[in-house]
Amino acid sequence: MAIETWPADPATPADPGRRGAIRATAQAIGAARRTVVIGCGGGSGPARVLGHLGLTLGHDVRLALGSTTAQAVQVSQLQAGDCLVVVHLWRLVRGLRGLTRLGRERGATVCVLTDLRSSPLADEAHHLIVTPVEGFRGGPSRAAMVADVHAVLAELTPTGSPGDGQPHRYVPS
Repeated sequence: MAIETWPADPATPADPGRRGAIRATAQAIGAARRTVVIGCGGGSGPARVLGHLGLTLGHDVRLALGSTTAQAVQVSQLQAGDCLVVVHLWRLVRGLRGLTRLGRERGATVCVLTDLRSSPLADEAHHLIVTPVEGFRGGPSRAAMVADVHAVLAELTPTGSPGDGQPHRYVPS
C-alpha cells in the first residue's frame, strides 16, 4: 500500500498503530454515505485539504469550518452510515469537543486527527490518528498532520491496485 512505500522522513507514519488508524479512517470515509470534516484554528488547514481532495476523489465529503453553530448544523444531520472527521491541532476549544460528542451520539463513525494521544476527543473516536506537530519557536507544525491527511487520501485513491505495494498517485487528465 501507499503508506509502506513512502520515503523515510519525519512526516512519515512509521508507527504501525498510526498506519492502522490511517487505513481505518480511509475505510470509514470510503464506506460512508457522507462525511463531514470539522476543525478549527490550526486544524483548519489539514481539514481543508481533506475536504477538498476527498470531494475531488469522488466521495461525498463536506467541509464544515467557521462558527460552531454552522458546524453544528452539518454535524446534527449525520446518522448511522455517515462519518465525522475531526481535525484538532494544539488547543482544544469547547465547541469542537461538543461537536465530536454530537457526531458520536448521532451514530456517525468518528475519526479524530490530533496531536495529543490524551486528547479528550479520543474518548469519542472510533479511529484516532495521533500526529507529531513539533515545530519551531514553540508553535506547532502542520506538516506531519497534512502528511497523514494525504496518507488517508492515498488509501482512498482509486488509481493503482490495492495491495500492489506501489504508491497511489493522482494523475491529472
